[in-house]
Amino acid sequence: MKKKLTQLVLPLLLVVFTFLILKPLFSNQLLYSDDGELHAARIANYYLAIKQDQIPPRWAPNLNSGYGYPVLNFTYPLPYAISTFIYMAFPITIVMSLNLTIILLTMTGVLGIYYLARQFSLSHQKSILAAGIYLTAPYTLINIYSRVALGEIAFFGILPWVMWGVENFIKNKKIKPTISLALLASLSLLILSHQTSLIITLPILTIYYLLRMENKKEIIALIKRIAPIGIISLLITAWYWLPALWEKQFVIIDRAGTVTNYLDQFPAYWSLFFHQITNLEKLDVLKIVSIGYSNLIIILISLYLITKNKIKDQKEIRYLLTIYFLIIILMMPFTKPLWLISGLGHYIQYPWRLLSIVTLVSTLLFIHLFKNQLVNNFFIGILFVTSLLSVFVYAQPRGFQSWSDYELFEYFKTTTTFNEFQPIWAAEHTRHFPEEKISLRVSQQKLYDDEILQPADYTNLEIQNWNGSQMNYTIETNELVDIIQKTYFFPGWELTVDDQKQQIKYQDEEFPGHITYSLKPGRHQIQLQFTQNTPTRKIGANAFFIGLISLVLYLNLSKITKLLHLW
Repeated sequence: MKKKLTQLVLPLLLVVFTFLILKPLFSNQLLYSDDGELHAARIANYYLAIKQDQIPPRWAPNLNSGYGYPVLNFTYPLPYAISTFIYMAFPITIVMSLNLTIILLTMTGVLGIYYLARQFSLSHQKSILAAGIYLTAPYTLINIYSRVALGEIAFFGILPWVMWGVENFIKNKKIKPTISLALLASLSLLILSHQTSLIITLPILTIYYLLRMENKKEIIALIKRIAPIGIISLLITAWYWLPALWEKQFVIIDRAGTVTNYLDQFPAYWSLFFHQITNLEKLDVLKIVSIGYSNLIIILISLYLITKNKIKDQKEIRYLLTIYFLIIILMMPFTKPLWLISGLGHYIQYPWRLLSIVTLVSTLLFIHLFKNQLVNNFFIGILFVTSLLSVFVYAQPRGFQSWSDYELFEYFKTTTTFNEFQPIWAAEHTRHFPEEKISLRVSQQKLYDDEILQPADYTNLEIQNWNGSQMNYTIETNELVDIIQKTYFFPGWELTVDDQKQQIKYQDEEFPGHITYSLKPGRHQIQLQFTQNTPTRKIGANAFFIGLISLVLYLNLSKITKLLHLW
């Protein structure tokens, strides 16, 4: 009875501790941060896209001054889906749904570390300490309070559960279907979270787990058991990652300022190791990012013990320490030439983002040290104090902003720093920006003459329905005209004129990137709709259903095998 009570009470205390640290987020106000308003605006547009029958949402209908923006096609859908579900399910504001999503994902990650530590046979109390190290790391709290880095918060909220599932596969030869399903679900959610973090973390953890195996036979056995789950996860999430990869050629991301902007984002040597304690709310992220004193202590203890040969898990500890020092070196300014040559900056964007790996490595080192019972109460006390110091320093709001739902629905920016998802046809050439939803131009003539809009008294326009994803209107004209719509083209837009599909012109000389088309004299019913009808989106959708079928077959593999033997 006492054991069951402990199993229930201690995780509950961990949840309460997490809530206390995140208490400022229980508010209808938005944290003053680098990205908070951008994520809130994306949530608003994610919600609008769903209401406008975009499933899954890809086109943000109201962003980019009403021209629309394909940011939802490329960015991590998981946190936006969660926020939108919360917003639709409860009578709360968009900002509150964002704040609750951050709380939910952070709490999920903290509990994940707790149960991961339990897989290493750590006691409940030591598992709580491991989770506390993960939660109070400076970079974790900076992501919440200074950056509102929603994608990274989502990734590191799900990652511990993926690791928990892998640990189950390592420890147990026979796996319950629920464990397999949990690993598959968490891996799928991880793919839908933050791509940059996935690119950084996946190879590091893959090598870590392979090193844990005793011999080549065990490595092959583990790969054979986990590979089907990985393949099914990729199939189930192909509706997202396949179009995101392929359709990247239609936006300017490879030409945007992110290509070299990272060269100004290397942290200072001193602050990286020893952060200041006061007035951090007045500084930008580059000046406050730090390894953290708790993480430094864990690294120093590990180095000392490894030199004394007092650790059983020599391979794992040496590997984690190697990763730690490689990451620190990569964040040093003298490695700029390496970043330029390798192209790392294009994917990672900010060198200090690698601190997420420092936090993960330190947490794993902490777990291994406790597993080998090599940490005494004195060091536990120091880690506890430095963790509280981190909370005192970093878990402080820089301020709050008030954003109404209406303001977020009407948000006119792109929500990306360098407008990197601007369609290639419009980004570099557009000179004129019509104020009206529909502009009409006599064929073979220019609409603008000395920046003055020519009158169109030869037409009659009647709009029946208009939102960022669907438009229905009637045009009656006495002449052959070109229609210019205040919407940027992106693959997926389809035009129907009088129930007949018509090709969209999106490379007009005067209005490049705009949806344009021609109409003959007469009365015409026009319908424009953003659809899922591109080759990669169709392939991704079919892969999703194949993945679901494969999942059913995988979970019932033993029954199918028995039936085949009987047959």
